[in-house]
Amino acid sequence: MLAKLDLASNRMNVLIVDDDEDDVFLMCNAIDSRMGNYPFQISRKVANDGVAGIEIAKSLVGTDAAPDLMLLDLNMPRLDGFGVLSKVRETPELRHIPIVVITTTADPDTFDKATALGANGVVTKPRSAEAFDKIIDVVFDTWLV
Repeated sequence: MLAKLDLASNRMNVLIVDDDEDDVFLMCNAIDSRMGNYPFQISRKVANDGVAGIEIAKSLVGTDAAPDLMLLDLNMPRLDGFGVLSKVRETPELRHIPIVVITTTADPDTFDKATALGANGVVTKPRSAEAFDKIIDVVFDTWLV
């Protein structure tokens, strides 16, 4: 398990990697609604598939916008979440990023596989805005100093 984030920069950069527009909308709203709850700014970027997620993460390495946390779906085109987990954990400049998988499945084998590939947390996607709010609260409270 990785250490909690130390946000000395007073900014947290979240990379959402998910192809479902409705889920991205719910996650973004949950994140945006928490902006006043923490003593730092929250910036978010969105990738609509795994390949784009890896490309965005790599392109931001060494900048103030480098991802501090990745929220990752598993079922996506071009490169699924398992592939993203593998590539991130194999890439020295990305492997430190905490990754929380947010997926539609509740299958324990899927959770185990994601964890074995390097996910720091795995949760089942909710269907309501209120439930997404709660998940974002737990994720932020778990990964932030």
